[in-house]
Amino acid sequence: MKVKIIDENNIIVFFNTDIIDNNLNNKDRLEEIIKDIIDKINKIYNLNIYGYYNVDIYHDKHYGLVIKFIKEIIDYVDYEKGEIDLRIKVHERTFLYKINNIFNLNIDSCIYKYKNNYYLKINNIEKTKLSLLLELSELIYDNTNIIINNANILQNKSYVI
Repeated sequence: MKVKIIDENNIIVFFNTDIIDNNLNNKDRLEEIIKDIIDKINKIYNLNIYGYYNVDIYHDKHYGLVIKFIKEIIDYVDYEKGEIDLRIKVHERTFLYKINNIFNLNIDSCIYKYKNNYYLKINNIEKTKLSLLLELSELIYDNTNIIINNANILQNKSYVI
C-alpha cells in the first residue's frame, strides 16, 4: 500500500495487488473495507479523516487498485470526528504507464504515442517486471481511454534493449 496525501481532503491510495477484488460488486463489504483503510491511514499518518467523501476505485487486472478519496464539503450537515459517509464508484480501467524510453523493456505490451509522450499498455506481465516498470514509469489510471482511443499505436509486442 502506498499513500499519497495531497491534503486532508484529497488522498490517493495505491494497491498493487487486488485486496478488494472479490468484493468490488458487494457495496456493503466494499464500504466496510474502505472504512478500515481510512482507519489505518488515520492511525499511520496521524490524520483525522471524517465527513462525506467521494471515493473512486480504479481497478486494473495487472496492477490492482487505485483508490481516490475526495472530501465534499456539505454546509448543511455537521459531521462528528470519526463519522464518515462514502459515495463509492468503481471504474474498471486499463492502466497505462507513461515511459521515457520505449526500448528498455521486456514486456508483452502495446506502446502508444500521444501528445509527444509514450504510454505502455500491458498485455501480460510478471510481478517482478511490474515492480521494475513502476520504478521506470508514471502510472496513469484516470481517463486512459482518451489516450488509447486517440493515440498512435507503435507496435504490439515485447520490447527489449
